[in-house]
Amino acid sequence: MDTMWKKWNEVKLICQNKRIVLFGRSEDWVHKTLPKLSRPPDYIIDSNPGYTGTTFHNLNIYPPDKLKTENIDEIYIIITAGPYESVVSQLEEYNLQAGKHFCCTPAYYDFKLLQEIHRYDRRILISSPDYSEKKNHRYSKSGGGLYICDLISNQIEKKIPGHFRQVMQVDGYIYALEYVEMKLYVLSMDINIVEKLPLDKPNVCGLAYCPERKLIFISNTGTDTISIYNKEKFRLVDTIEFSDKYRKRKIGRHHINDICVVEDSLYVSYFSLSGNWKRGILDGGIVEFHIDQIGKPANVLVKNLWMPHSVEFFDGKLTYLDSRRGRFYIGNQNIAGEFPGFMRGLDYDGRFYYIGQSEDMYMSDLFGISNNIMLNAGFFLFDVDTKVSKFYSFKDLINVHDILVLP
Repeated sequence: MDTMWKKWNEVKLICQNKRIVLFGRSEDWVHKTLPKLSRPPDYIIDSNPGYTGTTFHNLNIYPPDKLKTENIDEIYIIITAGPYESVVSQLEEYNLQAGKHFCCTPAYYDFKLLQEIHRYDRRILISSPDYSEKKNHRYSKSGGGLYICDLISNQIEKKIPGHFRQVMQVDGYIYALEYVEMKLYVLSMDINIVEKLPLDKPNVCGLAYCPERKLIFISNTGTDTISIYNKEKFRLVDTIEFSDKYRKRKIGRHHINDICVVEDSLYVSYFSLSGNWKRGILDGGIVEFHIDQIGKPANVLVKNLWMPHSVEFFDGKLTYLDSRRGRFYIGNQNIAGEFPGFMRGLDYDGRFYYIGQSEDMYMSDLFGISNNIMLNAGFFLFDVDTKVSKFYSFKDLINVHDILVLP
């Protein structure tokens, strides 16, 4: 059906040597279509018998049977009726082909996109690190855990309680980091617990997998280290130190968080390269470690980010969130989207991006900088080409850490 959606220049090119017919006497779409055409249509088709024999915008209106008298290769039909699906079905019954013999008016491409988003059917896995205890400043009514959001119903269902950070899909399973329990959860695709694997340290945050080497990487914000586990036996085989500062003071200085693996590279997002984030120096960014050269210093790829998260790799490009500024980057030069909250959690299904948002507990940092500070937790469905988005709000959560589109 996508072939029936064309741009104005395509419509004009197709209609160069054809007569134009509109299908649908619509108060909304005919007057928006006529000025865009290179010449007036011959007439209008409409299924409502009350319009037969009348005129609209000086064009005669005929019933659909009029098309049976035409040489279909000599005309091109532009649908200008609001309920275009029924018109498409009717034209296909006449053995007409979308794109070749007819298309929808480009004037309601916006309507098409709106309909597509409303009808988009996906299940989204959400990880939240919230607490259920009211005394904790990260308390929420629903508490932390793994949740599934259904886009059609906009309903959210808690599947597993806990305090979860980064999640990923590996070999037909879902892996999820529980940082209070210090466990790596292995889940079936229907979100049932298969096993819980013990971790070597608390304060785990980021999770990545190298399929070629069958290695699991887990970052730790408390020690500024990345633990490397063998997947098959889940045995700790090596550790990457972000710097030597933790060894000197036994305090995490860089706040490394989310990670991803692409071929031979491990990418890591962090709050402070200098190690001074707790002193108000938020010189955040992304570095690259070479998996075959563990122990060697990292390459600094992206600088000057403000509390970044969710470094991922989609369509051949590194993507990430400049969380505090609410910016979504594709590569280091393209700000692909801007949002009004603290952004964390990112996935892509080939059509839309999904970008998580948490309540902003430090909103005063943005006073005088941001024109709109949004406090809701949830996520955006985002069309990067048009910059159109839809927000799915979770009123009983305060934090979203990661997002995974389920198959």
